[in-house]
Amino acid sequence: MQQQTPAASLRRLRPLLAAVALLLPFVALSVTALADGVVRVYLLAGQSNMEGHGVVDLDDERDYNGGRGNLDAFLASDEGAPFRDLRAPDGSWRVRDDVFVSYLTANGTRKDGPLSVGFAVHEGRHHIGPELGIGRVLGDAFEEPVLLVKTAWG
Repeated sequence: MQQQTPAASLRRLRPLLAAVALLLPFVALSVTALADGVVRVYLLAGQSNMEGHGVVDLDDERDYNGGRGNLDAFLASDEGAPFRDLRAPDGSWRVRDDVFVSYLTANGTRKDGPLSVGFAVHEGRHHIGPELGIGRVLGDAFEEPVLLVKTAWG
């Protein structure tokens, strides 16, 4: 295995460093808007799965397997019982007041706000990415507010 020079390693990191530099103003604005105290900030970086292609409630037979495998069907199953807190008592999707997401999609759509479904590359509230699961866990684990800065390339 050939060892990389420091210059070659830096060249490989340039895209990530550029993405972080572009996101810093958004993080600063979001953190200022959230609280005056401590905010736990997590950078979620990835490719197509990070964009958010998980299906929430669509059930078209041609495109979405008749609803089998979507979040709605999972929560209705026995296996989904531990995750039913993702829904509010009235059946709507719960919106957390302690976890926030900031996501600039590849097409330039800005999605910011409290954690719920819909922080995905697709328009509307019918898709999710890993932010829903990790946000749920982090929000339950910490007293301080959590900010998830999501960056993804398809």
